[in-house]
Amino acid sequence: MQTISPSLSPTIFLIGFMATGKSTVGRLLATKLGRPFVDLDELIAEDAGKGVAEIFDAEGESGFRAREQRLLAELCRQRGWVIATGGGASCAEGAMDLLLKSGFVAGLTAPVATLLERVGDLNSRPLLRAAPDVSSVFERLLAWRPPFFHRDRKTSEAADGLRLRGVFERLLARRVMFYERAHQTFETANVAPAEVADKIALAYQAFCNDRKRS
Repeated sequence: MQTISPSLSPTIFLIGFMATGKSTVGRLLATKLGRPFVDLDELIAEDAGKGVAEIFDAEGESGFRAREQRLLAELCRQRGWVIATGGGASCAEGAMDLLLKSGFVAGLTAPVATLLERVGDLNSRPLLRAAPDVSSVFERLLAWRPPFFHRDRKTSEAADGLRLRGVFERLLARRVMFYERAHQTFETANVAPAEVADKIALAYQAFCNDRKRS
């Protein structure tokens, strides 16, 4: 593969829903291409001097989004970086237009069932808990237990899993119109992160070649 000087090449932005693998794939991709890597959520926390969950608690989602969009605009001025955005970063007004103008946008995707397997501790996902029109539903779903809970815990946990899937599907449906605007989309379910990174690298090379010809 022909190498491109980072200082002359477009930045790669990874977008997609939580748990699609943006940070994992991004780090592998940056190493493969010899580029700087930035995880936007980590940068927000570093800039604020506190964790993402603490930002949500102290400033609410609006405060977090303001920080996110300010730093994203700064990152869009960089060249030749690999940047993993948060799940909602590309969904703010004008954000996708800015990303598409600033570099190569790779959308990562996976089925909801796969995302639920990957998401881990829900308390570590304030972006899901604070999502517009979803947080109150999410809290009710976590708190709700059917009358037979004490008699059949396995049945109750299965029911909770179905309701949580519904929350994921609802939030994803609000964002998919933004994710679908990526220059190219890459499936991450049942695909090794290194293989996804390789596919993005090839697509990025083609993107850069097309820009040179145009």
